[in-house]
Amino acid sequence: MAGSAIYSPLKNGPEGPSFRLLTLQPAQETTDPLRCTVVEQPLLKCDDYEALSYCWGDATDKLPIYCNDQRLEATRSLEAALRHLRRKDDDRCLWIDAVCINQDDISERNTQVLLMRSIYRNASRVIVWLGKDEHDSQVVFPLCQRMYDEHSELYNEMDYAMLWGRDREDRIKQKLEEHRLRIADDGDGVEEPRDGDNTGSPPETDEDDDDDTTDSGFHTFLRFLRRPWFQRCWVVQELCLAKEAFAMCGSRLMPWDIFFAGYYLCLLTSKNALTGRPEQIIRGNFLAATSLRLAMTRARDSTTNVDLPDLLGLLWSTRSLEATDPRDKVYSLLGLIPETEADAMSIIPDYAASIEECYLQAATKIIWQSKTLDILTTDRMKNPNLQLDLPSWVPNWSYLSSPAPVSILGVIESWLVDVESDPEPLSGQYRASGSANHCTPQLIGPRTLRLSGYILDSITKMEAVLTVPQGDNEALAANMTSFRGASSFLTNLFTGLGSYFETLVKWEHLAMDKKYDPYPTGESAEEAFASTMSVGSIQDGPITLEQFETWRTTLRWPRKLMKLRYLGAHHLGAAYKIPLAALGMLTSKARGDRTFSTATEFTLYRRLARTKMGYLAVVPADSCPGDPVALFEGCKTPLVLKEKGNQWELVGPAYVHGVMQGEAWDDKRCVSIDLV
Repeated sequence: MAGSAIYSPLKNGPEGPSFRLLTLQPAQETTDPLRCTVVEQPLLKCDDYEALSYCWGDATDKLPIYCNDQRLEATRSLEAALRHLRRKDDDRCLWIDAVCINQDDISERNTQVLLMRSIYRNASRVIVWLGKDEHDSQVVFPLCQRMYDEHSELYNEMDYAMLWGRDREDRIKQKLEEHRLRIADDGDGVEEPRDGDNTGSPPETDEDDDDDTTDSGFHTFLRFLRRPWFQRCWVVQELCLAKEAFAMCGSRLMPWDIFFAGYYLCLLTSKNALTGRPEQIIRGNFLAATSLRLAMTRARDSTTNVDLPDLLGLLWSTRSLEATDPRDKVYSLLGLIPETEADAMSIIPDYAASIEECYLQAATKIIWQSKTLDILTTDRMKNPNLQLDLPSWVPNWSYLSSPAPVSILGVIESWLVDVESDPEPLSGQYRASGSANHCTPQLIGPRTLRLSGYILDSITKMEAVLTVPQGDNEALAANMTSFRGASSFLTNLFTGLGSYFETLVKWEHLAMDKKYDPYPTGESAEEAFASTMSVGSIQDGPITLEQFETWRTTLRWPRKLMKLRYLGAHHLGAAYKIPLAALGMLTSKARGDRTFSTATEFTLYRRLARTKMGYLAVVPADSCPGDPVALFEGCKTPLVLKEKGNQWELVGPAYVHGVMQGEAWDDKRCVSIDLV
């Protein structure tokens, strides 16, 4: 995009670092060419300006704008934003990364990325460009305003800990229950507009139609959140650092706090939202960015200590977000970590470095700064589109999760656990290394991590990976336009659900083997299975054995059908998985209580295994029989390894029931173990 007539090297003068500001010139007609000037100014003593947060869009789809009287190619997304931001009579001063930074100058990019914290924090406000004004925004914006006007007290009760803290699930559930009781006491609820109701006012319907209309606004909002802006990793920083932020669609403009409040209130008042797991329904970039923004705002305005997430926490939370440059999965978060941590880690953006060098540096700095091995509990996800040469202990942050499980006409949605297609980090309140919760590892050469620990056990038996069918609403809509497409889609969906139930029955068989009853801890096989499936929630949380038994009844008919097949009905082939899915779903809906089902989320995309010592374990999908299970100083969970000569490769974290609270830890057994 750059040209010598537009950009000259930025200077660091006596007033500190400098940056460029764009002045967008007015025009009477919306179709007039876009003209602007770009001028260098000192960052600490510059004109008032607004910063733009937007999605770059397709880099090959560009339209001309004129900057300093020179033609400049801008992406279609930016060109549309500029047309809607342009005033008729007055200049508008903006900071826009694609224009104000010389994208062809790597050195300048490195320097300006370091200034992002100050650039967004010093802006008078941040405009979040979400795209053109279309049907979904015509519903969502009025809906947000109405929900805020009617229920702002709920929004004012929110706090950062509810949305981000370790006990966020319990806090959100409590808030939902309080809202249910409040609605019950008042005798009425909040109706949401039908799709197509652009005013956002309640539709005039008979009470019998309430169930059909209550959730339309919420689901329109969910569709709206599929716009590209919500998938970008950079937007988390851009939003969080803003003094004041506004959402903009076409010519519609709304304070971001009201925009988010509208969504949160839709969540609380939506009938279907209340049937699912709250933390899963509202997860993602949108929630993470907004809740972190609340925290940072309150941290600036308060003398109390607000526990902001560290770099690893941010990397975990934004793992499914997109970046055109994979290095930005790290660099886009540097402006959000506390400045004391940033200074100590001293990660300097370097776009001349390889992706591997970027991720290796980040992993090393995180370990040395935290003095823990929490980063090793990150699942090792492979990106099929980008093969990186990384040590096994360095996460590949370029991986993007697939869409959440598909739902069809709300039937499966009310039953199926709402999850993404990658495992949740095993980052609960575990302490497998007992009181040895800190460590001082050594880096041997650039790629070998030397740790202190020992091999505890090894895997002897294991079952298939537990998966659920994946898809998205667009695919569903496309397939439903023809009988053949609908038939194929539903067959694949129910076959996938049948595989899910089949795997659960096999897991149950492995866990309930009488050979291992009682369990090594003295518990019954049933108690151990319940705790393993909920990765400890049955001991540490509100999950009960009664809820576990309710959950097991969903396997009753799938278990019988599988037994029939094993006794001779082999001619059914894979077709038996369709009734298997139907029987499991019907039983699940009849039982009603989904509490334990939601607690099993951490088992998805992992395997159930039995170890040589008789322990049950939830292990990574890439685990194999014979793989050792090790404990390490400073690591909250056991780790599954693979031998590689006299060194070891990390497979990933494991939940091993009976050792997660330090029961098996013995520091006298520790030796040096090298991970490569």
